[in-house]
This record gives sequence, C-alpha cells and structure tokens, in this order.
Amino acid sequence: MSAAAAISIHNIVDKIKGEIEYCTTPLPFLLTLCDAIQEWDRYSLNRRVYDPYSIRLNFRDRFPEINFDLPDEKVISISHVLNKLTIYGVQIQINESEYTNKLE
Repeated sequence: MSAAAAISIHNIVDKIKGEIEYCTTPLPFLLTLCDAIQEWDRYSLNRRVYDPYSIRLNFRDRFPEINFDLPDEKVISISHVLNKLTIYGVQIQINESEYTNKLE
C-alpha cells in the first residue's frame, strides 16, 4: 500500500499544495526525489539525453544539496518538484545552473 501511495503521489506532485516531508512520508519523498533528479537521462523520442555528470548530489549537514549543469528551463522544471520536498522542514538546496550552450 505504501508503494502504491508513493507512486500515486509522485505522479501528481505538481498539483500538491503542501510539502512532502521525508520524516512523515519517506517513500513518496524518495520516489519524487529520484524521479526528479534522474530527469537528465530519461529517454523519450525527440528529447535530448544529458550527460550523467550534469547533476551532482552532495550532502551538507545531512541535507541534500544538488548542482545542475542543465539548461535553465530544465532546472526550473526540476526545481518546481524539488521545492515540494522537505527534511525536518528544510527544503533541498538547489544551486545555480552552470550549464553552457557548448553542447547545443
């Protein structure tokens, strides 16, 4: 039941008005986090696949910190989802994109 609820929540995360807190709902939190940060290599016809090193996940004081080297519109899209996730009431730190247009 927990896994089914997590899948359902992660599919409608953009419609959720509140937050997904790790301590109270760990499965939806982790599924949403993993789904959002793996955006770089999700294959779809006519959609670019990015270098696997374009996302770096670190931890600072036990909290995730993510760096994206992706186009700004991709970072904004991912950020909308990640801004719904909290750990002990603290949002995940999303750092500025260092993406350059060299590869396009």
